[in-house]
Amino acid sequence: MIENEETAIDLKKVDVKIIEFDKLLSTITDVDDRVKTLWIDVYRNATLDRMSAESLYTELCILSHSNDNTHVECAPLITKYLERMHKSNEQLLQLADQVIAATKVETGNTAEDIYEQIGN
Repeated sequence: MIENEETAIDLKKVDVKIIEFDKLLSTITDVDDRVKTLWIDVYRNATLDRMSAESLYTELCILSHSNDNTHVECAPLITKYLERMHKSNEQLLQLADQVIAATKVETGNTAEDIYEQIGN
């Protein structure tokens, strides 16, 4: 595979996102800590899955432009990585909906406020 800094997963970014998400969850007092831990795990896994799939997708797209045979060979894998990214996005949206529901009860924050906090 093609090694470059643009396609590599930046685990520091993932850690920063998880810390920010944890800070958001710490403001919610009506949700059990075990649920918050589960939410953090879901967030971490979905974020890593999406970033991994995106990295591999990008590498295969670059590789598939080398010739027609490579394109034909890579196309099914590219599709799988797109599907994986889509599933990860769906998981993150479902998680965001749950967090929004819990936060809205306590703070009155809007959906846009929550998406902004966990989307960066």
